[in-house]
Order: sequence, then C-alpha cells, then structure tokens
Amino acid sequence: MAARRHRCLVVPLTRRSADSLVHNGKPGAQEAQDAHLLPTQIVKPEMFDASEAALIDKNQRLPNGTPLNRTPTWSDSPWSEPGNVRHGWELIRKRYADQPEVLKSFEQWAEKTTLPDMGDATVADWLTAENAPRFIGGLGGSGMSAAMRETQNRLIRAGNPARRAPVSGLMQHAAKPGSRQAMEKAALLVDRVHDDGDLRGVVMSNRVLGGGDGSYSARPRETFAQIGVRADSPYPLNTTLHEIGHHLRLELLRKHPGLVGDVAEAAGNSEAAALIKKLRFNTRELLADNELFCRAYAQFIAEESGDPEALREIADMRDGADRFYVFDTADWPRIRGAMRILLSKKGWLRT
Repeated sequence: MAARRHRCLVVPLTRRSADSLVHNGKPGAQEAQDAHLLPTQIVKPEMFDASEAALIDKNQRLPNGTPLNRTPTWSDSPWSEPGNVRHGWELIRKRYADQPEVLKSFEQWAEKTTLPDMGDATVADWLTAENAPRFIGGLGGSGMSAAMRETQNRLIRAGNPARRAPVSGLMQHAAKPGSRQAMEKAALLVDRVHDDGDLRGVVMSNRVLGGGDGSYSARPRETFAQIGVRADSPYPLNTTLHEIGHHLRLELLRKHPGLVGDVAEAAGNSEAAALIKKLRFNTRELLADNELFCRAYAQFIAEESGDPEALREIADMRDGADRFYVFDTADWPRIRGAMRILLSKKGWLRT
C-alpha cells in the first residue's frame, strides 16, 4: 500500500501507481500549471507493507497520527471555520506562512478567478466576505453566503420570462439571511418554469411545524399561508419547492382534481414508492397523495429549470439515504408527463 497527501486529502495508491509517481518525480512547469500546482511541489508517496496497511485501515490513521476520513462535514476541519466551507485568509496565511511561494501563487490565482454564476465575484472576494458562506448541512448544501445568493437571484430574475402572476411575488420573507435567499431562489425557479394563478400570499420563515425539514400551513381565515424551512436543511431548494407545491396544489385541486390525482398515481407507481413500502418507512405520510404530488412537483421544477444546484440536490438525494424522496429516470417521464398535462390544462404552462 502507498499513500500520498494531495492538498488536504490522503489518497491510497497501488504499488504500481506509487512507483510511477516516484519515477516521474517533480512535475514539469506546464504539467504543474495544468494541475494548479507549483513546480516546487514534489510528489512523494509514503510506502507501507501489508501489515502496516492493515493497521492503518483498522485505526483509520497514518502511523504519524494523521487521521483518515476524520469527519463527513466541514465543521471539524482544521483549516476551515467551524461549520463553514470557507477557509478565510487568516487561516490560509497561517497555514502557508512557511511556504511564501505557495501563498503568493494562490493569492494571484484567487484574485483573477471568478466564481461561476456569481458575476464578477472572485475567489478572493469570497474569502474576504464578512458574511461567510455557511455550509447548509448534508450533501446538498451549497456553501453560498447571503450576498452571493442575492447576486445569483438577481441574475435568475433578470433572465426569467415575464409572468402575469409570478410565485416569487407571493412571498413575504421572515427567514434568516442565507436561508431566505435560498427560499427566494426556489420561488424564482418556479417563475422560470411556469406562471400561477391569483393565490394568497405566503410568509416564508424558518419556523417548522413538526419534526421535518419543512412545513406548510394554510388556515381558511388567515390572509397568508405559512411555509417553514429549517435554516440547516440539507436540501433547501427541494424542501422549499416541496412546500410551494402544497400551496399550489390547493388551487389546482379546485378545478382539476383528477389531473392532480394522475400525478400522485404516477408517483405512487414508482420505484421510490415501492422502496417506501418495502422498508415500511412512514408509509402513511410518504405515500399520501399530497406528499407524492409535492415530491413530484419539487423534482419537476428542478428538472425543468435546469438549475445546477437544484439538480445537484436531486442527485445527492438519489445517491444517498433520501433516495425514496426522488424518482429515478425510468419512472420520471411518466410523472413528468402527468405534471405537464396538469399545468398546461390549468393554463400555467405553455407547451
């Protein structure tokens, strides 16, 4: 067994791969540039025999004490802020105080490298932002700050088609910074996909009824419905879209109950629903028509909007413990078709 440290990772290698790295030695200037490395950074694997490898695997640490797979989150990382994906300049400069050429190279790269979908914001801007991007727990967290989300939302809003009654116009926000902008983005993605009717307004907050990630409440005599999404929801866009689905479903049921039922039926005949039945996991709630519909609606907006973050949440859920909350590619065309028929019949979707 061999191992080498690759930036902040320890990567296991076969002896053949390690021998190749040793033989190749220090990378050339062009090779280093392509890999964002300095020519002075030399590949140097550490070699271990079979007994040492077994001990490393058992203890999950190298002989010098370096831990492997120390934490599945960023909160315990020694080179990032607690609970935050952002390193911050203070930590970076302290870490590389004895390697000035590495630090200088990184500073130059950070100053000229812009972040995707963030306008002119650079990596250096992100590292100096006062409102540090929080890691929104789990696999789906984007790590974007409130300011970064504001910028992204402005771009989405500017590119959205004109809507007679946009969903985002219904929202009044009382959520925390960062979470509020994520919830606003979810509504803007709805605007990207379809129009809606003349619905009552919605107060968006982090107050969740019950023990889930999100909740929806719409009492007959109240002027506003209530949507709550936990500030640390692992899937903030999907959760918000799910709760928006509850709000729109009430209007859709008024004139098209059969078509709403068709969406729920298609979702109920999916592999995801079969898995819920097999696991006998909260079947009464998760297989209820309203929950099936809203899970389908959230995925529909993610798929139709094409937003990378929303699609990443779907992929993370599908690949993880929450796989029964989303629908696989074999089932999706049927569910998508039922949703398109419903929204088109209502006049909210132009085909």
